[in-house]
Amino acid sequence: MTNPMEIDICWGPEDTWRSSAMECAGGFFTAAQQQLGGFLRVYEEIVDESTVMPITLHVSAILVNKGNPKGIESINDLFIPNQNIKLVVNDGNYHDNLTSATGLWEDVVGRSFNGSGDARDTLLGTNPDVDEQADAWITWNDWTVANSDVFDEIPIDLRYIIARDVSIIATDKTSESNVVLLQQFCDFLQSDDDDVNAAMQSARFHKSWAFSSP
Repeated sequence: MTNPMEIDICWGPEDTWRSSAMECAGGFFTAAQQQLGGFLRVYEEIVDESTVMPITLHVSAILVNKGNPKGIESINDLFIPNQNIKLVVNDGNYHDNLTSATGLWEDVVGRSFNGSGDARDTLLGTNPDVDEQADAWITWNDWTVANSDVFDEIPIDLRYIIARDVSIIATDKTSESNVVLLQQFCDFLQSDDDDVNAAMQSARFHKSWAFSSP
């Protein structure tokens, strides 16, 4: 980019940043269409659906604890009865838990955890609200990038794999000049710039629908 920009990013469970977002958020980063729809509904007083800008794609994968103790090799292993495999499935449709992974299990093959943080902790066995540790979690493959020390990834067969777009939506807290900058930033992310391509590749994001199962 010609003029470098500094962007402050607030992340984590929605209830930790909701009040700040209502006061000063310049835009929302969403990781799935249904999450985007939730943001448009819950934050309708500060967002405009005409500003939605799709940026990239990420695909579904099965995450298991490091070393894959249950020996899960494919999504078919999750269908087999009496294997005592405990599966984490996300839910989240309203504010405080607008997680991008809502309905992903239903999308892949066909809800009990409020967000991806709860799901991750349940797979790790560190969720204080869940008695038993889970064995597998269907989520986005980019979670592996940030958690490769504790999770292994099991690819999902192409006939079951799901991809969802990652988008940015502006709010009315963004000044007119910053809306222009936000658009420039989005254009940069969608460009064929070498730095952008390298960043997308390292984060396991896809810039087109032409992807394959790893």
